Amino acid sequence: MQDRTFNTALEIGRAEPELKHDVSYDLLLSTIDAFLANQNICYAIKEMSKNSAEEQREKCIDLFVACGDYKKVINGFGSICTSIKFYTIHENNLSRSASQFVLVYQKLNDNRFTAVKLCIYSSYKINNWLYFSSEELLKTRVYSTSKNYWTLNYSNSFIYTLSKAIENKHAEEEQFQDLCECCKRASNGIKSHLRRFLCDDSINMLINALNSQSSDCLNDNVELLSKNLRNTDGNKISDFLPKSIDLVRSILKPPGLVVGILGRDGSGKSTFVNEITKTLGGCFSNTITFKRHPKIFYKELIFKKGEDYHFSKPHLYKERGYMASFLKLNLLLVEFLVGYWLKVFPLKRKAFLILYDRYFIDVLADPLRYRIKGNKLFIKMIHYILPQPDIWIILDLSTEVLMQRKQELTFEMSEKLRQEYLNLQKILPNCMVVSNEKELQKTVDNATAHILYTMRRKLLNIS
Repeated sequence: MQDRTFNTALEIGRAEPELKHDVSYDLLLSTIDAFLANQNICYAIKEMSKNSAEEQREKCIDLFVACGDYKKVINGFGSICTSIKFYTIHENNLSRSASQFVLVYQKLNDNRFTAVKLCIYSSYKINNWLYFSSEELLKTRVYSTSKNYWTLNYSNSFIYTLSKAIENKHAEEEQFQDLCECCKRASNGIKSHLRRFLCDDSINMLINALNSQSSDCLNDNVELLSKNLRNTDGNKISDFLPKSIDLVRSILKPPGLVVGILGRDGSGKSTFVNEITKTLGGCFSNTITFKRHPKIFYKELIFKKGEDYHFSKPHLYKERGYMASFLKLNLLLVEFLVGYWLKVFPLKRKAFLILYDRYFIDVLADPLRYRIKGNKLFIKMIHYILPQPDIWIILDLSTEVLMQRKQELTFEMSEKLRQEYLNLQKILPNCMVVSNEKELQKTVDNATAHILYTMRRKLLNIS
């Protein structure tokens, strides 16, 4: 995407952009409608029901356009969103005929961010099988006077929602209610449409589940539906070359994000991780958290020698000798290195948000926690060998406040440890120190703004 009008401050890298404007979800829909109408582009929109969308932090829109208009829409999408203060922080090519954009915006007087996932299709495919062509969907579209834009008709909306649920191996409650509503309004044509994709037994099971208002019945049989859906006599399309290009692109520039979170015991890392996951989850395909390390080879108990060990009080124990420390550091090197390529990188390619509650560099700031006695130069050398998180966040608070939360260390030791963590800024690129003394929500909001800002710069290739 060639959009570089995000913010003058962002262009020169001097300050973070101000995302908060008088914007709304309805403004995005009306702007998309106006843009497509001005370009004489035929389209149809499929979105979540308004009530569900208003209750959730994440909103979803699927936009269908003709094959000939697909590139035009993709190329112009960034500028029209930026013009109304919706900022693209992530984009992903789902296939040769589908792209996904993740947008964020803030309303006035609301510090929270709202994510909007918008998928643009010129055709809809599952595992290279063509299920809907844009021409087929747009030919029978209808205009919604209540929403002021073109939508899929009820039959196509039903089939499309069902295929999405089957593809995801689960029907969300909003999807199931949408299926029931579409089935009710287009009952005469539903079965004939379904025979194109499913056998009679699967159709009867599906209709019974809808009539009984049982989403559990549908989800219990989703594997069977998935198998039948794959065996349809649809049009097989080869996407080998585009998929190969997308594979290379995902390896060179994986769309996910790895965030390393550091801080002293009692700084609120675990609670912060839980909250940031809820806040940013809608911007990614999924989220996962690793505590300390990926857990590939390293088993902490091998260094305990059968002694009682209290994980909540790691600083009560003495350092190991130089040889044991050397072995442990090398084991951690292998653990983080292999763990990244076997666990972390595959998830990053799938657009996951990966959070590390501590990372290897934590050893440099707090070696006693790991009972390591060693040369700091050797620890730094290992740090530079290892793949690094995209963003570092150090949670900080005054020692006085920390001592009220946790009194494992003396005031002097805790203050010294605080300085060690703050000194990590000197060797960690893209590092942010966030105060966690006051309301947790403010801490999360500040960190979220920094993460979204970094994602935006990454998308625009701004160093």
